[in-house]
Amino acid sequence: MLEQKSARPTAFLAKGEALHIVAVGDVIDGTYRVESLSPTQIVVTYLPLNQRQTLSPAGGQP
Repeated sequence: MLEQKSARPTAFLAKGEALHIVAVGDVIDGTYRVESLSPTQIVVTYLPLNQRQTLSPAGGQP
């Protein structure tokens, strides 16, 4: 889920039982960095391999 009404857009990401509220530039568990957020996609980089991955947020609308 993406929250764009705030001054700094954030997304709510679940990993196992953990819930992360993230914004661009945030690092999750020292493993993923959030590169961009939009209503239709979230781009993260998997830091150990420097690989970008694209996620489709639930409820995302173009």
